Amino acid sequence: MLSSIPPGAHGDPYTHYYERPPLPDDAYWGHAPSHHAGEYVYPGRAVLMLPGRPWAESPERCTNADPLANDWYGYDADCEATVLVCRRCGLDVT
Repeated sequence: MLSSIPPGAHGDPYTHYYERPPLPDDAYWGHAPSHHAGEYVYPGRAVLMLPGRPWAESPERCTNADPLANDWYGYDADCEATVLVCRRCGLDVT
């Protein structure tokens, strides 16, 4: 879903047009890179930060170019997974 979100609405210092999915408990959004595995990242996408779950790489240096090599995190009231992230760097690819 696209929406116009004012600067700082999600803790970001810039305007983005991506409505982030609900987070799992104790999770938060990390930095929002401009590139992932050498490809452009849509403004507003960020790294999912989970307690006790370090990511092997940063999005800018990620070697995961496989669009299917991702993991789901978090579940809503209907037991639907909410956040799809790169399994190497944690970038939101929902």
